[in-house]
Amino acid sequence: MSVVLFGGEKGGSGKSTLAVSYAAMLAGKGRDVLLVDADTQASATLWVNIRAAEEVKPAITCVSIFGERLDSQVRALIPKYDDIIIDTRGADSPEVRSAMLVAGIIVTPAQTSQFDIYTFAKMDRLVEQARGFNHDLKAVAIMNRVPTNAHSSEAADMRESLSGLKQYRLLKTFLSERKAFRMVASEGRAVTEFSSPDPKAIDEMVALSRIIENPVLADEEEEVAE
Repeated sequence: MSVVLFGGEKGGSGKSTLAVSYAAMLAGKGRDVLLVDADTQASATLWVNIRAAEEVKPAITCVSIFGERLDSQVRALIPKYDDIIIDTRGADSPEVRSAMLVAGIIVTPAQTSQFDIYTFAKMDRLVEQARGFNHDLKAVAIMNRVPTNAHSSEAADMRESLSGLKQYRLLKTFLSERKAFRMVASEGRAVTEFSSPDPKAIDEMVALSRIIENPVLADEEEEVAE
């Protein structure tokens, strides 16, 4: 059983896209997955509805849960599913704080912008507070929508800016600005499910999924880099 939280303080960073894609990838492996939509914008719910309308298989169960008791409601559901994926809104909210008390890992995507960088100081403190109650909580940050221009220095600049994080591990793995990720919302599919797949997008999403399922790999990333 795993409880994976996609959360952060910055809206528009791609949390919902990653949450639904990861849920679909798990379901495609035969896992019984519950997608918890804890975002009032209901992006995950909309995606599941599109998926159902398009008769995409496997079907994914989605429920909406809000409020500061989200953790207790999720705990009650844990015995019923193989995996629970939680998508929260981009804000310091009761939902993201509560979800951190039950999640095994929080994944926070961020674009390579100064606005996204600013949010991590607060998220780092929130994770530290949550670990006072949930000692096993892991926290990883992944750069999202990174320009595919090989000469772009944005990723390197962001890595330097976030090097002082105490609770988060900023992954070497990153997600590029690709059409496949933008199509997820409108197609009700994960990047791994398109009829004309983008191999690079798939590779990036698979790399992230491996770290989610085995956070120790995040440490190995750093060892290899060194």
